[in-house]
Amino acid sequence: MNRNLVNFLLVSMTFGLLVLISCTPKASSVSSGVSSNNNNSKDNNNNDNQSTEAGNYVSNQVLVLLQEHIEPQVLEGTCSQYKLKAVSIASRSQNLWLYSFDDSTIDYKNICKELRKSKQVLSADPVEITSEIKVTSGKSGKAKKVNIKSGQ
Repeated sequence: MNRNLVNFLLVSMTFGLLVLISCTPKASSVSSGVSSNNNNSKDNNNNDNQSTEAGNYVSNQVLVLLQEHIEPQVLEGTCSQYKLKAVSIASRSQNLWLYSFDDSTIDYKNICKELRKSKQVLSADPVEITSEIKVTSGKSGKAKKVNIKSGQ
């Protein structure tokens, strides 16, 4: 009877190990990469996605993390000289907003500095341009590929 129990345990453990190995995704099946397709054409008049000399940032938009319970319109009123306007909410739970501004009056670096001085703002950062993001993930032997393209 002891021998049967040992055999049963060995078979059970082997089966459990095989199941665990087969359910674990392989490193090659999960990958992400960012490829850069910069369109730095001088004929491009789209202000939403322009590259700057210092880096690839949207020239007239910033991401702003507001203090809890602060409405985005409050910040619009305090920075009206820059024509600051809430475009959309990036994260409702964190109160993170995407704002646009008049980049002929101030650049993205300086508006970030100005916004960080405000008591209503926890952080302000420029929006980085990424041309293409590819994500491939595997689950149960089937791969799912997601392509996100922007700036085109």
